[in-house]
Amino acid sequence: MKTVYIRKIFQLLFFLYLALITTASVSLFKNLEAAIEGTFAVDAPNSQIKINIDRFGETEDGQISISEALNFNFEKRSNLEIPVLEGSELFPVGVIDSGLEYTHDDLKDFLYQFNDTPPIEVFGDLRIEGDYYGYDFSNRDLLPYDDHYVDEIEDYEELDSLNFWNPLMRNGLRYLNRILREGAPGHGTHVSGIVIEMCDERCSILPMKVFGWQRASAIDRIIQAVDYAHQRGIRVVNMSLCITESSTRTLREENPELLAEKIETLKAKMSNAKETLFVVAAGNNSTHLSESSGFFYPAQFDIENMIVVGAVDEEGILASFSNYDLVSVDVYAPGVKINSTYPFNTYMEASGTSMAAPYIAGIVSKFWQDNPSLTVTELKSEFLSRVPVRQLVNLEGDLLEGFQVPVLLRGDL
Repeated sequence: MKTVYIRKIFQLLFFLYLALITTASVSLFKNLEAAIEGTFAVDAPNSQIKINIDRFGETEDGQISISEALNFNFEKRSNLEIPVLEGSELFPVGVIDSGLEYTHDDLKDFLYQFNDTPPIEVFGDLRIEGDYYGYDFSNRDLLPYDDHYVDEIEDYEELDSLNFWNPLMRNGLRYLNRILREGAPGHGTHVSGIVIEMCDERCSILPMKVFGWQRASAIDRIIQAVDYAHQRGIRVVNMSLCITESSTRTLREENPELLAEKIETLKAKMSNAKETLFVVAAGNNSTHLSESSGFFYPAQFDIENMIVVGAVDEEGILASFSNYDLVSVDVYAPGVKINSTYPFNTYMEASGTSMAAPYIAGIVSKFWQDNPSLTVTELKSEFLSRVPVRQLVNLEGDLLEGFQVPVLLRGDL
């Protein structure tokens, strides 16, 4: 009899799990469908795509549907005419990500603009000049626009590269929070909106686009972006990204020595940029980093000019997806159901340590403006000393033994 009851309990749990997966699947499908059809909100008509298409001089009236745009020919990217934009001279925060929708109503006044950009050469012998608004390392042009959901898709089959379904089946509960994966469409725009909000609109965004639909050689582009930020004198750089065994599987299997060399190069570039503070996401693997056999970079780099950020909810409870550690993670910040700017001049609620990092980057940039004489290491130490120390608790209400750590919640600073 007891065996029957146990079997029924397991059956009930199984069906509950299926129901949760179905709910999350429908939500993700609607989200993806909305992105394709341009209907994230009632005020996001297809004509909004005019912004993406017009910069190539390919349309006159902008009357193009999303489905048409998906099959648009963008061979003229290398011959772009840079539009005249209203750039900002506010304190720049570099965002290494998927680009920026700098036409968004809440972001268009916060695109950083250089007054002068002498030619520079970054890692990989890439020469850059005329980069008044940042740089697109994915397409090697001067418009780091968050638009790869349009210009690099040749057909609907490539949407499979989003790979929603496999991770969803592995962890359906996790995706109920709608984690916005690094490099996903709109990721950079969402991150940038958080930075602007948390610096009280006292900073601007310098976008460095390293992610497109094709994620091959992403590490090289990240290295280039770090090198670029250093040479252009950017003092705060947000890196809502995490290089893991999973994301480097192909290179790790084919040439592990080359992968190790690239990771060491990235570490060296970041460490040598001694006047730049890198604010880095801890990663969304629900992992105690010190006890893991895997790797999570740059979060696990042992360098002084970096702050690693884990995610908590609004009550300070450790987010179910967040990586955590006493050594590698410096501070925890809100990263659950964060509403921010999103492409097509809309807004979206999303979760991830990718959302927690810009929360800190925005506040740090404001803090540095108020204390301009501080060095990077002084700024990091002084800032972290002001963050309240709290006992870290997980969703089950269990205390994480020994985890009395800096946890920054809204209203603390």
